[in-house]
Amino acid sequence: MRLQTGANPSRRNGTRPALPSRQQGLATLDARIREQWLNAVRTDLSERDTVFATLPIAKLLDMEGVLTVLRGEGFTVKATE
Repeated sequence: MRLQTGANPSRRNGTRPALPSRQQGLATLDARIREQWLNAVRTDLSERDTVFATLPIAKLLDMEGVLTVLRGEGFTVKATE
């Protein structure tokens, strides 16, 4: 590899190009994991009448979380007793 000093087209006025913040990256990762989890549950429910799944309690209680999404799609969600 050859490194060379000089003008870098990705830099202007001595500044680096903007990178996504760590928070944005984590939010994107969390959304991808959530979508993969939902897709797995949807697939399982298309093959079975009942599915058992576990999640962290914060994910279950989130008002815009997976349970809300599944209920909105017409699934019945029952808590264990």
